[in-house]
Amino acid sequence: MLLLIIKLILSLAAIIIGADWMTNGASAVAVKMHIKPFIVGLTIVAMGTSAPELFVSVSSALESISSGNPGMGDIAIGNVVGSNIFNNLLIIGSVSLIAPLTVSKITVKRDLPIVTLASAALFLFLLNGSLSRIEGTFFCVCFLLFMWMTVRSAKENGDENESTENVQTMALWKAIICIIVGLGVLVFASDLFVDYASDIATNLNVSEKIVGLTIVGAGTSAPELATSVMAARKGQGEMAIGNVIGSNIFNILMILGLTGLIQPLEGITINYIDLSVLILAALLFWLFSFTKYKLERWEGAVLLALCAGYITWLIYSS
Repeated sequence: MLLLIIKLILSLAAIIIGADWMTNGASAVAVKMHIKPFIVGLTIVAMGTSAPELFVSVSSALESISSGNPGMGDIAIGNVVGSNIFNNLLIIGSVSLIAPLTVSKITVKRDLPIVTLASAALFLFLLNGSLSRIEGTFFCVCFLLFMWMTVRSAKENGDENESTENVQTMALWKAIICIIVGLGVLVFASDLFVDYASDIATNLNVSEKIVGLTIVGAGTSAPELATSVMAARKGQGEMAIGNVIGSNIFNILMILGLTGLIQPLEGITINYIDLSVLILAALLFWLFSFTKYKLERWEGAVLLALCAGYITWLIYSS
């Protein structure tokens, strides 16, 4: 068991490193192609921090095909549900404790309602214990509409002379190698990560659902946690919030949309309690942000307490 846990941690570290290489390479290529920095941030960088969730969920769907194990669908869904719960409760709670967060009006009026609606849609789709290709297509279309709306808004309101100093620059050939190697590491490490997570579930005699919601969900949220905490410590609270919101939307709409298109997921045991916590976390994040457009430290403490309570319930119910 100890060896399995070490292998799981090492494969997760490889996933994060691969995502970082791929994101840096893609960002450098985008800058050389004179794509505006704010568009790079809204697309490539935002998606890069969610790459672990993407590759783990897709790998789980493919594994369910090859192994015939329907429980792998629970890892795919639990990965996203767990990641979003940790994003809204653990990450936002932790960042709010570091420093009160100011939330922009457009975030409160547009982005947070989309997170909540996407969570509610996932709740409805999973009531029958499955995610179909039609539902996956719906999520993908919604994601494309969200990206179009966000990029259009950024073009209208963004600074045309925005600096590229936060984007790593490198030679074109090196950037392409980073993309290829990073993608290869992501694919290989994600496959190992899913296998190790499944083996741990078997050894602990717990369901793939519990592993997906806890170990996998928390592990794949590591890039968002590190990015958001560092941003908060530097006084860049809006960046921390944007990182979490972008990840939440990408996780449900694009990752589960793409996963459902590749392989419809059947026999999902993620239940209404898990999905209700997902919606409650999104609603509390929205409600706390709506009051004075600011997240206070006590509100962060409430989010962390709810996170601790949910994890306790998961352990107790297993």
